[in-house]
Amino acid sequence: SGFELLAERLSKNKRNDRIVSLNVQHRMHPKIAEFNSRVVYGNEYHSGSNTVERGFPTRLLGTPLKKDDSLILLDTSLFGKEAMEQLDEGKPGRYVNVAEAKIIVEAIDDIAKDLASIPHPDDRYWEIAVISFYKAQAAAIEKALRVSDVVESTAGTRFVDKKTKSVRIEVNVVDRFQGREADVVLLPM
Repeated sequence: SGFELLAERLSKNKRNDRIVSLNVQHRMHPKIAEFNSRVVYGNEYHSGSNTVERGFPTRLLGTPLKKDDSLILLDTSLFGKEAMEQLDEGKPGRYVNVAEAKIIVEAIDDIAKDLASIPHPDDRYWEIAVISFYKAQAAAIEKALRVSDVVESTAGTRFVDKKTKSVRIEVNVVDRFQGREADVVLLPM
């Protein structure tokens, strides 16, 4: 293919001045970019972003967070096998993490309450995105949201907070959300 031919030519390139590495990002919070740089890119990925001004104090699962707490990692593996629900009985490997789905609902409840009390800097509604790598897990999160008293469904994978209707929530898989932005992103893994 054309891509393979290009990749082969680039790998044989002896002049490094022809290769440009795209190593500066401008969309995500600098703390998130720093995490990506350290964990994935060997500290060669940098932030040219001024989104640090966009933070807000909130709480997550009852724990107060500061304005600059932009990257929070929660380990739900501590719940063990009790957290997992098997899909398609008899077929190995098809599970969803129902404990994680419940935690996502609790997190949305906390965050939506706090967001609803703060005017959006762009004078619009707040957006929370829940982005899953797995379609079945996204469906489990949607199901948990539908039965909660936190949000109401507006259409398909979209929800709105019940109290103020000023916070919109969307649950989707990574490839469906690619290239878009949200004020808060929850990424179950």
